[in-house]
Amino acid sequence: WKNGILKHIISQNVDGLHRKSGIPAAALSELHGNIFVERCTKCGTEFERNFNTICSGGLTGRFCDRGACQGPLRHSGVGFGDDLPQKILHRAWAQTEAADLCLALGSSITVTPASEMPTWIARKHARKDRRSGLVIVNLQATPCDNIAALRINGMVDDVMELVEAKLQGLRKLAMGG
Repeated sequence: WKNGILKHIISQNVDGLHRKSGIPAAALSELHGNIFVERCTKCGTEFERNFNTICSGGLTGRFCDRGACQGPLRHSGVGFGDDLPQKILHRAWAQTEAADLCLALGSSITVTPASEMPTWIARKHARKDRRSGLVIVNLQATPCDNIAALRINGMVDDVMELVEAKLQGLRKLAMGG
Protein backbone atom coordinates (compact mmCIF):
# COMPACT_ATOMS: atom_id res chain seq x y z
CA TRP A 1 0.00 0.00 0.00
CA LYS A 2 2.69 2.50 1.00
CA ASN A 3 4.55 1.99 -2.28
CA GLY A 4 1.50 2.76 -4.40
CA ILE A 5 1.28 -0.73 -5.88
CA LEU A 6 -1.92 -1.68 -4.10
CA LYS A 7 -4.75 0.70 -4.99
CA HIS A 8 -7.87 -0.69 -3.32
CA ILE A 9 -9.02 -3.60 -1.18
CA ILE A 10 -12.44 -5.18 -1.55
CA SER A 11 -13.12 -7.35 1.45
CA GLN A 12 -15.84 -9.54 2.86
CA ASN A 13 -14.04 -9.73 6.22
CA VAL A 14 -15.69 -7.88 9.10
CA ASP A 15 -12.82 -8.09 11.60
CA GLY A 16 -11.40 -4.63 10.93
CA LEU A 17 -7.86 -5.87 10.33
CA HIS A 18 -7.47 -4.03 7.02
CA ARG A 19 -8.03 -0.66 8.68
CA LYS A 20 -5.86 -1.63 11.65
CA SER A 21 -3.04 -2.43 9.21
CA GLY A 22 -3.02 1.18 8.07
CA ILE A 23 -5.12 0.94 4.92
CA PRO A 24 -7.22 4.12 4.86
CA ALA A 25 -11.00 3.73 4.74
CA ALA A 26 -11.08 5.52 1.36
CA ALA A 27 -9.02 2.69 -0.18
CA LEU A 28 -11.21 -0.02 1.26
CA SER A 29 -14.62 -1.44 0.34
CA GLU A 30 -15.77 -3.52 3.30
CA LEU A 31 -18.73 -5.21 1.63
CA HIS A 32 -20.03 -6.93 4.76
CA GLY A 33 -19.19 -4.07 7.12
CA ASN A 34 -16.76 -3.83 9.98
CA ILE A 35 -17.53 -4.80 13.56
CA PHE A 36 -15.64 -1.72 14.79
CA VAL A 37 -17.54 0.80 12.64
CA GLU A 38 -20.93 2.35 13.22
CA ARG A 39 -22.67 4.59 10.71
CA CYS A 40 -25.11 7.44 11.19
CA THR A 41 -28.51 6.52 9.75
CA LYS A 42 -29.19 10.19 9.02
CA CYS A 43 -26.01 11.66 7.48
CA GLY A 44 -23.93 8.53 6.77
CA THR A 45 -20.88 9.59 8.79
CA GLU A 46 -18.83 6.61 9.97
CA PHE A 47 -17.30 6.31 13.42
CA GLU A 48 -14.47 3.85 13.96
CA ARG A 49 -14.44 2.45 17.49
CA ASN A 50 -11.97 0.41 19.51
CA PHE A 51 -14.77 -1.99 20.52
CA ASN A 52 -17.18 -4.32 18.74
CA THR A 53 -20.30 -2.33 17.77
CA ILE A 54 -22.42 -5.30 16.61
CA CYS A 55 -25.63 -5.49 18.62
CA SER A 56 -29.10 -6.95 18.35
CA GLY A 57 -31.43 -4.79 16.27
CA GLY A 58 -28.64 -2.82 14.64
CA LEU A 59 -28.98 0.52 16.45
CA THR A 60 -26.14 0.91 18.92
CA GLY A 61 -27.77 3.42 21.28
CA ARG A 62 -25.22 6.09 20.40
CA PHE A 63 -25.87 9.21 18.31
CA CYS A 64 -23.98 11.14 15.66
CA ASP A 65 -21.88 13.99 17.00
CA ARG A 66 -21.23 15.57 13.59
CA GLY A 67 -22.50 19.10 13.84
CA ALA A 68 -26.16 19.19 14.87
CA CYS A 69 -27.02 15.88 13.15
CA GLN A 70 -27.66 13.71 16.25
CA GLY A 71 -28.86 10.84 14.02
CA PRO A 72 -28.95 7.36 15.55
CA LEU A 73 -25.87 5.18 14.90
CA ARG A 74 -26.18 1.68 13.48
CA HIS A 75 -23.45 -0.94 13.37
CA SER A 76 -22.10 -1.44 9.86
CA GLY A 77 -22.35 -5.24 9.82
CA VAL A 78 -24.41 -6.83 7.06
CA GLY A 79 -26.55 -9.75 8.18
CA PHE A 80 -27.45 -12.81 6.11
CA GLY A 81 -30.14 -11.87 3.63
CA ASP A 82 -29.51 -8.11 4.02
CA ASP A 83 -28.62 -6.02 1.00
CA LEU A 84 -25.08 -4.69 0.79
CA PRO A 85 -24.74 -0.92 1.21
CA GLN A 86 -25.11 0.46 -2.32
CA LYS A 87 -22.49 3.20 -1.93
CA ILE A 88 -19.85 0.64 -0.91
CA LEU A 89 -20.91 -1.83 -3.60
CA HIS A 90 -20.75 0.85 -6.32
CA ARG A 91 -17.28 1.93 -5.17
CA ALA A 92 -16.13 -1.71 -5.22
CA TRP A 93 -17.40 -2.16 -8.78
CA ALA A 94 -15.80 1.12 -9.91
CA GLN A 95 -12.45 -0.06 -8.53
CA THR A 96 -12.95 -3.49 -10.10
CA GLU A 97 -13.57 -1.96 -13.53
CA ALA A 98 -10.41 0.16 -13.24
CA ALA A 99 -8.18 -2.68 -12.01
CA ASP A 100 -5.37 -4.30 -13.97
CA LEU A 101 -4.98 -7.07 -11.44
CA CYS A 102 -7.12 -8.73 -8.80
CA LEU A 103 -5.54 -10.74 -6.00
CA ALA A 104 -8.11 -13.18 -4.59
CA LEU A 105 -6.49 -14.12 -1.30
CA GLY A 106 -7.94 -16.95 0.76
CA SER A 107 -11.35 -16.73 -0.88
CA SER A 108 -13.60 -19.47 -2.19
CA ILE A 109 -14.85 -16.91 -4.77
CA THR A 110 -18.39 -18.22 -4.35
CA VAL A 111 -20.27 -15.53 -2.38
CA THR A 112 -22.08 -13.09 -4.64
CA PRO A 113 -21.82 -10.31 -5.54
CA ALA A 114 -18.18 -10.23 -4.40
CA SER A 115 -17.39 -13.38 -6.40
CA GLU A 116 -18.46 -11.63 -9.60
CA MET A 117 -15.65 -9.06 -9.30
CA PRO A 118 -12.59 -11.32 -9.74
CA THR A 119 -14.47 -13.23 -12.43
CA TRP A 120 -15.13 -9.98 -14.31
CA ILE A 121 -11.45 -8.94 -14.12
CA ALA A 122 -10.25 -12.38 -15.27
CA ARG A 123 -12.56 -12.35 -18.28
CA LYS A 124 -11.70 -8.74 -19.16
CA HIS A 125 -7.97 -9.47 -19.21
CA ALA A 126 -8.18 -12.98 -20.71
CA ARG A 127 -8.97 -11.37 -24.05
CA LYS A 128 -5.97 -9.01 -23.79
CA ASP A 129 -3.06 -10.27 -21.79
CA ARG A 130 -2.67 -13.43 -19.69
CA ARG A 131 -0.04 -11.68 -17.54
CA SER A 132 -2.68 -9.52 -15.91
CA GLY A 133 -6.13 -10.23 -14.61
CA LEU A 134 -6.71 -12.58 -11.72
CA VAL A 135 -4.26 -14.19 -9.29
CA ILE A 136 -5.69 -16.67 -6.80
CA VAL A 137 -4.00 -17.80 -3.60
CA ASN A 138 -6.09 -20.40 -1.80
CA LEU A 139 -5.83 -23.90 -0.39
CA GLN A 140 -9.05 -25.15 -1.96
CA ALA A 141 -10.12 -25.05 -5.58
CA THR A 142 -12.27 -22.13 -6.70
CA PRO A 143 -14.68 -21.74 -9.63
CA CYS A 144 -12.20 -19.27 -11.18
CA ASP A 145 -9.07 -21.44 -11.18
CA ASN A 146 -9.32 -22.13 -14.91
CA ILE A 147 -9.56 -18.44 -15.88
CA ALA A 148 -6.90 -17.08 -13.53
CA ALA A 149 -3.60 -15.80 -14.92
CA LEU A 150 -1.93 -17.47 -11.92
CA ARG A 151 -3.22 -19.96 -9.33
CA ILE A 152 -1.15 -20.63 -6.20
CA ASN A 153 -2.14 -23.45 -3.88
CA GLY A 154 -0.84 -22.20 -0.55
CA MET A 155 -1.34 -20.31 2.67
CA VAL A 156 -1.99 -16.61 2.06
CA ASP A 157 0.42 -15.49 4.81
CA ASP A 158 3.25 -17.61 3.40
CA VAL A 159 2.75 -16.38 -0.16
CA MET A 160 2.38 -12.72 0.81
CA GLU A 161 5.55 -12.86 2.95
CA LEU A 162 7.42 -14.06 -0.14
CA VAL A 163 5.86 -11.30 -2.26
CA GLU A 164 6.82 -8.69 0.36
CA ALA A 165 10.42 -9.95 0.45
CA LYS A 166 10.62 -9.79 -3.35
CA LEU A 167 9.22 -6.25 -3.43
CA GLN A 168 11.70 -5.13 -0.74
CA GLY A 169 14.53 -6.58 -2.80
CA LEU A 170 13.33 -4.74 -5.89
CA ARG A 171 13.06 -1.51 -3.92
CA LYS A 172 16.68 -1.87 -2.74
CA LEU A 173 17.82 -2.44 -6.33
CA ALA A 174 15.90 0.61 -7.51
CA MET A 175 17.57 2.70 -4.79
CA GLY A 176 21.02 1.57 -5.91
CA GLY A 177 21.67 -0.89 -3.10
